[in-house]
Amino acid sequence: MPRDTDKKTAPQCACWFKHPAVRWLTGTLVALAILGYSSKGVSELLLWGLFVASCFRVKQGLSAWKSGAGLAAIVVCVFTCLSLPLSQSPQDSFMDLAKMARIVALAWALPILWPSREAMLRPLLYAASAMTCLIAFDLARLIGALGFGDLAVQARFTEPYLLNHPNVSSIMAGLCLFLWVLFIVRWRGRPALRVLGVLGSLLCIVYLYAMASRGPQLAWVISLVGYGFLLATPRLRWAWFGACVVGAFLLVTQIEHINQRFTEQESMQTFSARDKVWSHTVSLIGKRPWLGYGVGKKVFVEVYSESDPPESVFYYPHPHQYGLAVLFSLGAVGGVLYGAMWILLMLRLARATLRERSGYARVVPGTVALMMGMILLYGMGDYPDSLVKYALIWLIPVALVVTKKDGAEPSAGGES
Repeated sequence: MPRDTDKKTAPQCACWFKHPAVRWLTGTLVALAILGYSSKGVSELLLWGLFVASCFRVKQGLSAWKSGAGLAAIVVCVFTCLSLPLSQSPQDSFMDLAKMARIVALAWALPILWPSREAMLRPLLYAASAMTCLIAFDLARLIGALGFGDLAVQARFTEPYLLNHPNVSSIMAGLCLFLWVLFIVRWRGRPALRVLGVLGSLLCIVYLYAMASRGPQLAWVISLVGYGFLLATPRLRWAWFGACVVGAFLLVTQIEHINQRFTEQESMQTFSARDKVWSHTVSLIGKRPWLGYGVGKKVFVEVYSESDPPESVFYYPHPHQYGLAVLFSLGAVGGVLYGAMWILLMLRLARATLRERSGYARVVPGTVALMMGMILLYGMGDYPDSLVKYALIWLIPVALVVTKKDGAEPSAGGES
């Protein structure tokens, strides 16, 4: 009798654990710990735990890394490590890379644990759900403290910040918004889930508006134009681009009602005094053009502060521009390697998107391209720091998986 009970109980437990709702809740909690507490011990334990789990099934995910874009990413990683002895401060560069090791470990593990396009949608859903929970919590806190009237005026200046800085949380909200649109498209015939996707999208839009971060808002709007390429027919695409032209006109003419910070002439002309750090960083790069000064914020702060920089009321922990940060850290050689990696990745995403015949199938690689493009656009005016930098690294293996030819979908598609 006990034996029969054991036999029945084990499968029931296994089935209960495999229930989609339970898997979603578990995955969301794990993502919440990683994204919301990225510098805590629990997060590090989870990241390294996922890496260890991937070590037992390496073969199933190696094909993604064997592509041209995947090999380019590996070359960038290896070159960065080999550049340590040439750093202005090898010890500081080593400490910075050591902190990033757990982020790279998860990047390596992602194609192994979720090796197909359909499988990769699961961690993307967990990440979007976790980030939206954080956004909802922060919105509730801000509304409780400021009310609705002053929300878009004072939210940006109300501490404590959700993710170290309003720009970081705003970029993450924009990325989540793209993901929710992806899932709304994918959840065909599942109206309840689509309602949840719409609610998540609305939360992200309200948060982007309330935080009034100009760089993230511009990067998101420009990236949104590219969504037209994901539509199924030329007629729909032309209609989308026409709507974008009308929307751009309305944005320009009504910008003061959307974000008053765009009307601040002084900060707009100098990009909040970023022009000073940009020009001085360029002069520093000219002194060590080929291999740079070494990676890490401490290296930059030390070199910058000791080089007689122009006076400024702002503290500069980095060059406030992604391209300048790469050139400062790794020189022209590193710049070429990074540039080749991003070009290969974007070309791979473009090919994978355009070879799909339906908008339903295009939306997965296309959304990843838009997310990656949004961060890189933002990087033209600021440095994608903290969680945004992690997201950019993690999007590399995601792009490699969703663009695999064996992961391409027929035009009919299937439920995700």
